[in-house]
Amino acid sequence: MSESDVREKARRAREQALSAASGLKDAVAGKVGGAKDLLASGAADLRDAGLAKVREALDDLNATLPALHEAGYTLTEVSVSLGLTPAITASFHASDAVSEETTARIVEENKDRKLTVFLVKTLFQARRLQTSVHIAGLKPRAINVQIGLSPSVAVKFA
Repeated sequence: MSESDVREKARRAREQALSAASGLKDAVAGKVGGAKDLLASGAADLRDAGLAKVREALDDLNATLPALHEAGYTLTEVSVSLGLTPAITASFHASDAVSEETTARIVEENKDRKLTVFLVKTLFQARRLQTSVHIAGLKPRAINVQIGLSPSVAVKFA
C-alpha cells in the first residue's frame, strides 16, 4: 500500500470518527435535555402539589376558626412559608375564659376533624403552660402554632 493510500485511509477514518463523535454528542445532548425537562416538570409538579397542600391546609384552618373562637382563642396573624416543606404559622391570643370543660366538649363535638382537635388540644396545653410560667417583666402575648410536616408550638412573651 502506498503512502498516499495510507493517508487517505487515515483521513477517512478520522472523518468517520468525527462524525460518530458528533452523533454521540447530539444523542447525549438530547438525553440531557430530556432529563432537564423531566426534572423541571417534576419540580413544577412538586411546587404545584405543595401549593395545593397549603391551600387545603388554609381551608382547613378557616373551617376550624369557629370552634377555636368558641374555645376562647382568637386568630391574630397567619404566615405561610413556601419551600421544600411548606408550613403555615398561625398566631393566637387566648382569652382568660379558656376552660378544660369547654375544651373537652369542643374536642368531642369535632372528633372527626383532625385539625380542629389538634389545634384545640394544643392551644389549651400551650395556654396552661403560658399561664403557669412567669418571666420577670414579661406578659403572655401569643401562642404560635406551626402546621406543616413537623408541627410545633411556640409560647410567646413580651
